[in-house]
Order: sequence, then structure tokens, then C-alpha cells
Amino acid sequence: MPWLEQSAAESLLWAIILLPLAGAAVNGLAGRRLGKANVTLIAIAAMVGALIVSSVAFYHALFLRVLVLRGGPWFQVIQADGRALVSVAWGLRVDGLSATMIMVVTGVGTLIHIYSASYMSHEDEAGYARFFAYLNLFAAAMLTLVLADSLVLTFVGWEGVGLCSYLLIGFWYTDPQKAFAGRKAFVVNRIGDFGFLLGVFSLLALFGTTRYEELQALARGIQGSALIPGGLFAGWTYQQALTLALLCLFLGAAGKSAQLPLYVWLPDAMAGPTPVSALIHAATMVTAGIYLVARNSYLYALAPAALAVVMTVGALTALFAALIAFAQTDIKKVLAYSTVSQLGFMFIGVGSGLFWAGIAHLATHAFFKACLFLGAGSVMHGMGDETDIRKMGGLWRRMPHTAWTFAIATLAITGAVPLAGFWSKDAILGGALESANAAWPGAGRVAYLLGSLAALGTAFYMTRLFVLTFLGRPRTPAAEHAHESSPVMTVPLWILAAGSVLGVLLAWPFEWPSERLADRLDALTEQVFAPAYRMLAHPVSQATWPYFAAWGLALLGTALGWLLYAGAWREVPGRLARALPGLYRFTVDKFRVDELYDFVFVKGFRNLSTALWRWFDTAIIDGAVNGVGRLAAALAGVLRVFQNGDVQRYAAVMAVAAAVVLGVALGMGGVLP
Repeated sequence: MPWLEQSAAESLLWAIILLPLAGAAVNGLAGRRLGKANVTLIAIAAMVGALIVSSVAFYHALFLRVLVLRGGPWFQVIQADGRALVSVAWGLRVDGLSATMIMVVTGVGTLIHIYSASYMSHEDEAGYARFFAYLNLFAAAMLTLVLADSLVLTFVGWEGVGLCSYLLIGFWYTDPQKAFAGRKAFVVNRIGDFGFLLGVFSLLALFGTTRYEELQALARGIQGSALIPGGLFAGWTYQQALTLALLCLFLGAAGKSAQLPLYVWLPDAMAGPTPVSALIHAATMVTAGIYLVARNSYLYALAPAALAVVMTVGALTALFAALIAFAQTDIKKVLAYSTVSQLGFMFIGVGSGLFWAGIAHLATHAFFKACLFLGAGSVMHGMGDETDIRKMGGLWRRMPHTAWTFAIATLAITGAVPLAGFWSKDAILGGALESANAAWPGAGRVAYLLGSLAALGTAFYMTRLFVLTFLGRPRTPAAEHAHESSPVMTVPLWILAAGSVLGVLLAWPFEWPSERLADRLDALTEQVFAPAYRMLAHPVSQATWPYFAAWGLALLGTALGWLLYAGAWREVPGRLARALPGLYRFTVDKFRVDELYDFVFVKGFRNLSTALWRWFDTAIIDGAVNGVGRLAAALAGVLRVFQNGDVQRYAAVMAVAAAVVLGVALGMGGVLP
């Protein structure tokens, strides 16, 4: 078919971004006059169109083809002699990595758009149109990020998703708490974005380009220990310069993907509508940091110290967030900290050089996490916006579709065999254990240990969440009278639940009977990822005991959660909370990291600003300016004695002055020869 030809597919790449962008423009400018039905049609049609074009691009990626749409010069920095010092052209690129990403964004994003039509139906015309305009714009920005063929255009999409997250998290901006959550996400991400820019400028100074294809070609031709002959990094080795640049890029990735210490914005992102939480956590913003590291894998392969930092931060974040999730009672907060933890697993994958495994977990996580968040939204919808899991219970009989899909997604995230989450997450842990980092040889073993503890915690707190929400007896009248959501909401849940099962096709780590399907699903294994940090060439020879160990941890965590909240040990959690009230409160308060940041940074900078205002601005700056004014006023006070408007006094003063001048002149004349 002509439209499946490579040249035709390349010429249509722009439509993947332009369709949701056009939907955002139409609904944003005229949506309130179009009516809810037309707004829904435009928003969903834009996403379906982008999904269709993305599917064509994905088809070519399966055959290891790279689609490129070249654009003209975007901007240039001209030297004094007229030559371009820096020239940046825009362009779009689809290979195995970006093809996987656009399918996640458009596929899961389309389901979230459909679900939102029912979930947001209570909004007025203006709010409804505004919501879908923001949702379309969010998708367009994320698609720009992953399709860009250079770091500069990636940064445009990067800032776009940052803006949209601010708009959507603070969608109900009349509520001060929700508006604050939007501002918090915006400010924290600007810290990471500063690191991103430093990384871009460093790579530009080092290589003179930010295009991925050119960076890859240049990276192949350098030796890490070679000295840089000139420029900003003269005298440094390439490995040292790359380590600095890539750590700066990782700071940006840690901000977007909510890693220590910049994770604090993501749990507060629950202030937005539930479909927004699903879109942010599953398909768009938080996956951007993983994508950034994987996209620049050929550079990270030359800087093992940077990879060690990525892996270690990911492992620490995975365990830290899992511990916080143990005591949370808000259904969306539990899922939020679960996302932070799962993102840590993805960073373990890319940090240990298993870029395929990290991206595979990103894709499988998109299915089951979107299912979990939309399931939480269905629960809230059926219970009058209640979010406290202590006030739920017994919802299995009242909301069977929501309960079944939530159960499937819960099994996937806990690592139950043979669902997708088991293979992708445990491919990461097993690969990290066998990885060898030149800068820190033991990093993989540390990451494996911390990640395994986090996996155990995941099985525990997700079982706790499911039991308290869906099993037992209703604990409140709202739970007693809960009702199932409409098919507009439950059908996307079943599709996502099916993806949580079939996602095993993305994450299967062993050889298929005919050929390894994963090689087709990720062309970067052969085309981009550096051989030294490529996924194991013969994964079938990989030790299988880590998989059995992971299975055992998942069973153990699930059993503990069941015994403590549905079985014979149901009294134990309450007794522990009463016996250790300080520790329990500390965990409920999320280890008080927000309070620490508020004390050190918010209040610290406020106190520093106040001190500078009092002692520098007021005393020195204002003192100097006011001193000039006071001096002028004092001189004026002396001079105004002679300037009072009395003509007779002026004449007398002039006469006296003339006499004095005459006397002085005569006296001087008498002394002079």
C-alpha cells in the first residue's frame, strides 16, 4: 500500500505532533462554543489520528528502518566573519526507541482521552473544553520530545510537558491547595531543567552539535582517555567532560522522572483530575527522563561514572518511595509513590546498561499504571470522590469491572508470573546483578539488593491497597452505596488490563522459537546502543535464579499484605501503629521531606532574602540613595536663606557682595607690585 511506503511514512511524521496540537488549538480557542460532544469528538479524533500515523511508523521500526523528516535551519549563532558558529535545524526521527515511545503516548493517551469524556462530564462547557485542550497539548508536547532529532528540539517538548503539567495539576485553580500543587511541580522541574540546559551547552561546547545522529557518529570516533585539544574543556579527557555533561542531563531527568531529591512534586500532582494523574504517571511526563538517558546511551556508555550515579539514584529512589507507600491512606497517593518507585527500577535498568530492559519496563508500566490510576478514578467516581482507603471495602461486588481490572494491574506491578511486570522488572534486577561498571564495579550488586527490597515492598503495599479497597465489608455508607462506572470508563480499563498481560511480548527476556521479537521491538539494540553496554547478547544463557528469587519475593510480599490486612494477622498493623506512634506518624508524613525542604530552602531563602533586604538593600543601597537626598536637602537649607523672594534683601546681599569683592580686589591691588 502506498501509504505504508517508507517515503510516505516519513512525510507524515509531522502529523503525529500536529494533529493533537490542532485539537488543542480548536478546543482552546472555540471549545466553549462548540459544545461538549464536539469538544470530545475533536480531542479524541486528534489522538486517534496520531495513533494511526504512529502505528505506520511503528510498522517500519519493526523492520529496523529509521524514518527521518529533515527540516530547514531553525536558528543560527553567527560569528563576526559571517560564518555560523552554531547552526540548529529542526527534524523528526523514528527508530526503535522513539517508535516504542510514540505508541505508548498515543495508545495509552487515546484511552485516557476516552475515559476522560465520562469522568469530566460534570464540568461546565468552558472547563470541559479547557481540560481537553490541555490534554491534547500535553500529548503534542510529549510527542515533540520523543520525535525530536536533536537535544534542542527535545528541550522544546521538555518545556512543553512542564507547562502542561502545571496547567493540568492546577486545573481546579480556585482551590488554593490544588493551585499550590501546580506551582510546586513547575518550580521543582525548573531546577532539573537548569541541569538539562547545562548538559546541552556542555555537549555543544564539546561536539559542536546537538543532533543525535551526529553525536552518535562523533562518540564512536573518540577515546574516553584522550585529551580534548581546545575549547571550554581543553586539557580534560573526553570521559571527564562527558561525565559532567551527562550528570547535568541526568539532573534534568531526575526532575522530570521524579527521582531523589526532586521527586517531591509528583505525589502532589494528584491534586489534578484523575485522568491527568494517569497521563502524567503512565504515558507522558515522568517517562521523559528515562527516554533522555536511553536516547543518549551511546554517550553514557563512555562515562561509566555517570551510569553508576544513574543506577544508584534509581535504586535508592525505588526503595525510599516504596517505604513511604506502606502507610499512605489516599488511594492516589499510594499509586503516586508506586510510580516514583517504578521509575527507580527503570533508572536501574538504563544505569546498568540494560537500556532495552529499562524501556521495556517503561512500556509495560504504562499499561498497568494507567489501569491502576483510571481504576482509582472509577472508585472515586462511584464513591463520591472519596480517596481514603480506610473508608472503602467491599467494592468487589459493587464495582466488578473496576475490581477485576485493578486486580490484574495489581498482579502485574507486584511481579506475578507470567504478567508483563514480572519479566520487565526482573530482567532489570537480574541484569543489574550481572552488570560490571568500570567506575564502581559493585554498583550493580548494590542496585540489585535495594531493588529487590523495593520489589518486596511493592508486592506488600499494593496487596494492602487492593484488600482495603475491594475486599471485606463496606466500612462506610459511601462504600455501601458505591456503583460501577459507565462503559466509557470501564472499557478502557479492560483494554489496559489486557495490555498488562500481553505486554510480556515487550519484556520476554529469552529466545523465541523463530527469532527474538524483542530485537524487532527495539531497533536500538543493534543501531544505537553501544556494544559495551548493550543488553546481553545471549539472554538465554543468563542465570535464571534471579527470576525465581524475584518470584519468591513477590509471593512473600503478597502473602504478608494478605495476612496483615485480610487474614489472621489483621490486628497487627493497628498494634504496631499504637506501639510505635512516632515511627508510624513519621511514615504517614512521608518522612517529612517536604517539611525539611520547606525549612531549608523555602524558609531559608526567605530569611536570607529578608536579611539581605534589611542589611544590604535598606542600609547600604537605600542609605546611599537617601544620603544623597539628605545632603542636597541640607545644602538647600543653607542656600534658601538667600533665596526667599524678597527683592530688597537680594539688593542688600548684592551690595554687600559687591563691596566685599571690591575690597578684596583693592586689597590685593595694594599688595601686588
